[in-house]
Amino acid sequence: MAEYAPMNRIQALGAAKAHIEAGRFREAHGICMALLRADPRDADAYSVLGLIAFRNQVYDKAADLFGRASTLAPSVAEHWVLLARCQLGLNRASAVSTSCSRALDLAPADPEILDQLGVILTRIGRHADALNCFESAVEGAPKSSNYWTNLGWGRQFAGDLSGAEAAYRMAVSLDWKAERAHLALVQIARQTEADNAAPALERLFEEAGADGVRKLHLGHALAKTMEDLGQYERSMAWLGRAKAARLAGGRAAASGIEPLFEAAGNLVKSSGPDVGPPTGPVFVLGLPRSGTTLVDRIISSHSKMTSLGEPMTFALQARRLAPSPAEGLLDAAALKAADLTPVGSLGQAYISASREAAGGLRFVDKTPLNLLFNGLIVRALPESRIICLRRHPVASCLAIYKNLFAADFQHYAFTADLESTARYVVAFNRFADQCRAALDPEQYTEVRYEDILADQEGVSRRLLSFCGLDWEDACLRFEHNAAPVATASSIQVRQPLYQSSRDRWRDFGETLEPALTIFRSAGLIDDDGEILRP
Repeated sequence: MAEYAPMNRIQALGAAKAHIEAGRFREAHGICMALLRADPRDADAYSVLGLIAFRNQVYDKAADLFGRASTLAPSVAEHWVLLARCQLGLNRASAVSTSCSRALDLAPADPEILDQLGVILTRIGRHADALNCFESAVEGAPKSSNYWTNLGWGRQFAGDLSGAEAAYRMAVSLDWKAERAHLALVQIARQTEADNAAPALERLFEEAGADGVRKLHLGHALAKTMEDLGQYERSMAWLGRAKAARLAGGRAAASGIEPLFEAAGNLVKSSGPDVGPPTGPVFVLGLPRSGTTLVDRIISSHSKMTSLGEPMTFALQARRLAPSPAEGLLDAAALKAADLTPVGSLGQAYISASREAAGGLRFVDKTPLNLLFNGLIVRALPESRIICLRRHPVASCLAIYKNLFAADFQHYAFTADLESTARYVVAFNRFADQCRAALDPEQYTEVRYEDILADQEGVSRRLLSFCGLDWEDACLRFEHNAAPVATASSIQVRQPLYQSSRDRWRDFGETLEPALTIFRSAGLIDDDGEILRP
């Protein structure tokens, strides 16, 4: 290791990090090992080794290394933040929160550490702490477009929409190519003929070349702009161009739709334990963009309820306790493994993992994809209540297709093309029919998004009664609920209900014909596009 001798320790650590950025992990590893031979208690060397493991997605090894660094140097906030990132990758929510708290206690001043900490805190639902971190990050580095974008999201989730827009505009002013900020700006305000950035966005899209991630964001921004301007054919064309890089993955994902819902259906048993009193958690689930956030806000506006957001806790506990571990979290193999999970232990583990975040209140878990675990939830938690959202299939399909889901979350790869999205909606509707027929109506109920629009108070009263809750007028004024919302509906639920979303899909006309054909063949709609209710 003589080649590292001329460098002092700081230079060596810098060189190791540079090697990691360039993908030269062997060289970085060699430097760290030389440092540890000189000082076996060098916390920074362990931390850099953790970065190597993290970059290679070996999260358990990375967590061990960052944990060693934080033990050796507990007063260094960066070690706790890096440890929290690994714990997040390992889905250890409680440990993530603890590590974040240790970092916050140290009052870090480094903007990069503050920004990373804010992102992690957002992921675990600690939005007030996250917002404070983002605000501090931009104070320390006011020229960082990325920090301003994250601050915008933090403000938006907290309901400060004007503050969010100001942050996004600052991000764009600092970096005109900031695609995430451009998309956020288009989403937060309606675009008009007199005030839109379409020409500039089109230029940025062409300049993005082979950068699929940038094109995904910019294309969605252009699609939203064209929709606002009433140019629906152009809107769909831009969505197609934006998603083109993911098209192959979407078609591959479509082949797994039927096995996925077949496995979910096998979890639904014709009989189970007796339904308990309505004193447990309330699961609000269904397709994305079908009204789950709206129902969550209605119920969590009650004084005895709180919302946990979308924590994925049930799926994580099911995978952890399954006797045959599955590699995935939301695929057919994971659901088959979950069927062998001891339901009593699963229910206890879920409540234990959720109790701290609920703060002593009864809670709503509005993770839409919990729908795949319907049959397991009713057995593991007989005192729970499940509310499944249904929506017009074409409206659901279009809303999902227009939404930009996390590019690295493979479950949503089916949204890469309209036909695959439609097939997913068909499979969901068949599965929901199965659940309605098999599960006890005292524990499982459905609500249609269109029915909420037509009779908000009547449906709200029915849902509260179903959950064993007395009526409170606050549930009718959900838009005044000050709790953060970290979903794609974070803007809409700050406003009273509006009717315009009911049949908006009809504006898109023949561009939806591939989906309409699939829905007609499945018996979900008639020739006029009217829903055929079972």
